[in-house]
Amino acid sequence: MTQQYAFFVGFSGNFRLLDWPTIAREQIETVSAALDCEQLAPIDITGELTMWLDNGLDELPLNIHAMRLYRTQRRLHRAYYGDAIFTGGLDEKGRRTGLTEDQALAILEVLLNPTIPQQRTRD
Repeated sequence: MTQQYAFFVGFSGNFRLLDWPTIAREQIETVSAALDCEQLAPIDITGELTMWLDNGLDELPLNIHAMRLYRTQRRLHRAYYGDAIFTGGLDEKGRRTGLTEDQALAILEVLLNPTIPQQRTRD
């Protein structure tokens, strides 16, 4: 089996790559420890990408970096707060997967090269 990853994206802009375990209980422990929380909220962005947050922490700072990553895949419907973890989606047996190396590199690319808005012109 190839190596799989999780990608931590902090609200302050810090980020790091984490190893993604194959055992479900260890996956939850990995995300809980990285986010320092017990109530996880996995948000399925696509069939191949999940964002994990601490459930109900709207009082934390806005995570514009996680929101920018979310927006590369889907229209943003709400604001997200606190640190975030990105992993893969569900496999054919309903098990959570980690990110592939290519997916992790794509996330890194978005974080390191934010889109600069184009200049608006008057009509």
